[in-house]
Amino acid sequence: MVQIREIKLEDAKGLIKHAESVLENSTFTLTTREEFQASEDSQKQWIKNMQKQGNLILIAENEGEIIGDLLFIRGKKKRNSHTGELAIGIQEPYRGKGIGRQLLQSLIIWAKGQESIKKLCLQVIEGNDPAIGLYKKVGFQEEGRLKNQVMFSKDKYADMINMSLFLDS
Repeated sequence: MVQIREIKLEDAKGLIKHAESVLENSTFTLTTREEFQASEDSQKQWIKNMQKQGNLILIAENEGEIIGDLLFIRGKKKRNSHTGELAIGIQEPYRGKGIGRQLLQSLIIWAKGQESIKKLCLQVIEGNDPAIGLYKKVGFQEEGRLKNQVMFSKDKYADMINMSLFLDS
């Protein structure tokens, strides 16, 4: 049974293990496995900083193991403080099982309870059709593209798709 909850400091080690798994088994992340370096202490500090800034980290847990996460970072300036950017990571064996939808629904409920948040934003790499389909199902709409923003190899590029969901609609 998968449980969705906010992260705690004691989840730092499990979050590192989860991130490493996602990065090793996904084509559609900007960060590569080689670029990801985190110690348990640095991860705890990162979690503290995120929470202190009013951001949200949700985890999906199955039998005590973190199998999915959602990070929501609020806009930091007065003129974009009504927005926030989100990112989701689901481990390969658990993709397509509704965990991403549960994480998004939990975020939407939380965000609607935050008076200042009016718009949820995300970026997704072109070709990540399961993720794009999920985002559209929960109400996100494409706003634009950054052409050839992602380079997979010397001659293979993909667009970065910007999507958003307005909470009052």
